[in-house]
Amino acid sequence: MHRSCSNCAANFEITPDDLAFLQKLSPQIGERTFALPEPTICPDCRLQRRMSWRMERCLYFRTCDATGKKILSVISLESPFKAFYHEAWYGDTWNALDYGRPYDFSRPFFEQFAELMRQVPLLALSITNVQNCDYVNQVGFSKNCYLIIEADYDQDCLYGYRIFYNKNCVDVLEVMHSERCYECIDCAKCYNLRFSQQCTQCVDSLFLYDCRSCTGCFGCVGMRQAQHCMFNQQLSKEQYESHLKSFDPCNPAHMNAARAQFEALKLKHPRKAFIGEQNENVTGNYIDESKDCSSSFGLRGCRDCRHCLYVREAKDCMDYLVWGDRAERIYDCECCGHNIQNLHFCCDCWDGSHDLLYCFQCVLNASNCFGCVGLQKGKYCILNKQYAQEEYEALVPKIIGHMQKSGEWGSFFPTTISPYAYNETAAQENFD
Repeated sequence: MHRSCSNCAANFEITPDDLAFLQKLSPQIGERTFALPEPTICPDCRLQRRMSWRMERCLYFRTCDATGKKILSVISLESPFKAFYHEAWYGDTWNALDYGRPYDFSRPFFEQFAELMRQVPLLALSITNVQNCDYVNQVGFSKNCYLIIEADYDQDCLYGYRIFYNKNCVDVLEVMHSERCYECIDCAKCYNLRFSQQCTQCVDSLFLYDCRSCTGCFGCVGMRQAQHCMFNQQLSKEQYESHLKSFDPCNPAHMNAARAQFEALKLKHPRKAFIGEQNENVTGNYIDESKDCSSSFGLRGCRDCRHCLYVREAKDCMDYLVWGDRAERIYDCECCGHNIQNLHFCCDCWDGSHDLLYCFQCVLNASNCFGCVGLQKGKYCILNKQYAQEEYEALVPKIIGHMQKSGEWGSFFPTTISPYAYNETAAQENFD
């Protein structure tokens, strides 16, 4: 069936598979299941709304509201929101439950949630389990890194975006399981690779494009299991080493000449209509090792996902922006991941959290919470107020009913209550 987007008026389709998927993802509270309504806005507008809650590279110096020290933060000093340095935020000197309040059925939910966000301290930077990584954001499980964004499991890396499981890499984009790489894009399992793109398992090489399992190559395009090749010409080991000695990467003239010849060779190389490998029944682009995924981009190791972007190791997800890392049954969420399950309309929730609805920065096995902010290990909470399990399971259905009447149920947080200015966010970068 076709719908007209209530935001941009564009036509979009909701298929029977979409409806079945929504039914599959519908949250359960106690013994009751609450149906997810059909989207009223198109996939692009839904993505734009999630991106308006994603802050990546606008970083500010400000004072930590917990310690008074100068820190780097995604929350500017002029912002009405409080910001804690991550060590203080994860510490035990404060408790998010102290900001709890009862639900007011005479007012819209989003209005009450926005008020709660302005009271609860937020993470200055979206980071978890890092060591000596003071100037990073959207980063986890990393050590000795500087100015990397959206990255996990890295060590001694500088100036990277969307990099995972790397060591000693500099100026890289979409690189994973690699070491000693410089100025590379979309590369995996490489070592000592420079100025290259879309390469896998390549070693000790420069200026490669779409190469696999190549060693000691220079300026090559579309090569497979090659060694000692220069601009796609086979050389002996001695010839290759002699040519390589005459190239000085610190000489701009040498670099410009090599790059010009490399780019000319790339133009002669056939391009794939789809970038990705080891897939079954997928649509989109930049998808690897995935199955039954549709209208998605930047996926790896995913199953049964649709309208997802930059997600890895996830199953049964829809309208999901960024992360994954063993995520299951995620709907309309942004930057949630690492052993999570059953999250709906959440932002910045991670580390084992599950069964959350409309939560922001709830982490460390937070579960069965509704409309909460900044909870760590919280359970059966609504607007940061603690309830018994029976009370929680009785009150949440009433809140959902209230949201259904107000038209709020089934929609991600509105852009208007985001803690970030629109022009600071990924939405500005991708849609304007």
